[in-house]
Amino acid sequence: LSPHLVWTLTLRLLKTTIYHNANSTNMEGMALLGDLGTHSMDCSTCKIRFLQPWAHQGLTPKQWQGLETVLHNYVSKFILLMNKVVKDEDEHYPFVLQASIGCELHPNGTSRQFCDAAVNGEDFISFSVDEGTWVAQRGDKLALSIRDLLNQDKSAAAVAQFLLRTMCINELKSFVQYGKESLERQEKPVAVVFARAPSPSGTPAVVLLVCRVTSFYPRPVRATRMSEQESPEPEDTALAQM
Repeated sequence: LSPHLVWTLTLRLLKTTIYHNANSTNMEGMALLGDLGTHSMDCSTCKIRFLQPWAHQGLTPKQWQGLETVLHNYVSKFILLMNKVVKDEDEHYPFVLQASIGCELHPNGTSRQFCDAAVNGEDFISFSVDEGTWVAQRGDKLALSIRDLLNQDKSAAAVAQFLLRTMCINELKSFVQYGKESLERQEKPVAVVFARAPSPSGTPAVVLLVCRVTSFYPRPVRATRMSEQESPEPEDTALAQM
């Protein structure tokens, strides 16, 4: 890792799948390095698009093509599996499945891999990278049936372990190297303070002041409320910029 990057960095794929019915599914994917978008995925073909000039580093064009094939096969099988279980268990459409898949590196060199899925905003199933098995996060028939069917495919579990343990970590290290300038950029926060109008009841009410801080990078930021006596000099601030 770059000596200037001392915080934990995460590479994750966020995938959202909308199951309209057994014959209609919409899906989109986005890869993020920390808060920075690096790749998007056309989930009809699992074609990977590079959102940063350095985002293709770490793999050869042939390896990227191979990864697209692996993702396409895995996504297609999972959609068929979900539809089968929904039919067998007499579940109902529509529903939304969201997945967070990736890895993170810590300043001390340790790492963590994860693969978690939720249905309609509730924890559903996760993959234990260490054990190579799927774990249901709730006790209903849908989650238990999906868990059991996924755990029957040992070869797919081995591929998932390789992708998370090896490929994800290697790509994360590569992106940290090639995307150093993007990761180390500094964006000043912009704060806007506005008053929320009191209720129209006609009774005296305390005016609620809301401070919204945006546009900052990296993520950690501190916003402090100051009294009038503590206000900075005009030359220390420009309108709402902190």
